[in-house]
Amino acid sequence: MRFVRFFTLIVSAALAATVCFAVKATNISRLSAFLGERTFYLDSASSQALTKTTLAFSDIFRVRGESVTFSLPKEEEIFVREVLKEYGAELLATESVCGVTSYYAYVPTWNDGVQIEEKKVNLHIAIEKERCAVGTPIIFGGF
Repeated sequence: MRFVRFFTLIVSAALAATVCFAVKATNISRLSAFLGERTFYLDSASSQALTKTTLAFSDIFRVRGESVTFSLPKEEEIFVREVLKEYGAELLATESVCGVTSYYAYVPTWNDGVQIEEKKVNLHIAIEKERCAVGTPIIFGGF
């Protein structure tokens, strides 16, 4: 009888771990709709994060953010509006610095983010001419 309980416990733990892993693995890329040069931020959702362009199996639980860089597929205003609508995001702020326009937004279903001027931001869109990047929580590194 003890063996049956022990076996049941082991199987239950393995199934729970598998479910947790599957949920995390499917949520690694919140930005999977975008094809381009992908960067993952490991261990921290800040500029201090270790960045990688490809993930090893052991990296999956360390992902704290991501960005994708690609050619702007359509007119800037239309693209930004479509991205905000797709993610159900609220646009919080816009700024233009050195030819790059940044759109900072919040996606309520993601529940995480970084504080910028007392607002929680977890979606960042940056556009420079024909080049674009989308990141979560924000884009780090050079653009």
